[in-house]
Amino acid sequence: MNLPPDVAIITAALLQGIQMALGDDLVGLYLHGSLATGNFDPATSDIDFFAITARPITASQFAALAALHQQLAAFPHPYGNHLEGPYIEQDAARRFVPNQHYPAIQRGEALAWVTHGTNWILERFVVVSVAASRLGGVR
Repeated sequence: MNLPPDVAIITAALLQGIQMALGDDLVGLYLHGSLATGNFDPATSDIDFFAITARPITASQFAALAALHQQLAAFPHPYGNHLEGPYIEQDAARRFVPNQHYPAIQRGEALAWVTHGTNWILERFVVVSVAASRLGGVR
């Protein structure tokens, strides 16, 4: 995937920050949405990501991720405050269970614990299917 230069910069910073916050608990970070479909519009699009973790996010990991997103939002970059995505452990990424809470961020907001509704079924399916096809399965 060829990313626009501004997107490549912020996604590299996002990946590096998540790796620092989660260490070996990060299983994969996936970009999807308009970036994946080729419909990204620099004037209106956000950056959709989906982070899969080995285990549920701990309180200290949540604090580190919240600080990361706060730093990225304050960064003098056009997309630092235009990130959207969840942090979901690999078992939950494979199978939707109603009313579960996961850390997630929406454009212009802070990282928060969010209850996932049925709208997350398709998102999980798409990301996990792509990950499985490229990696031989999500561990």
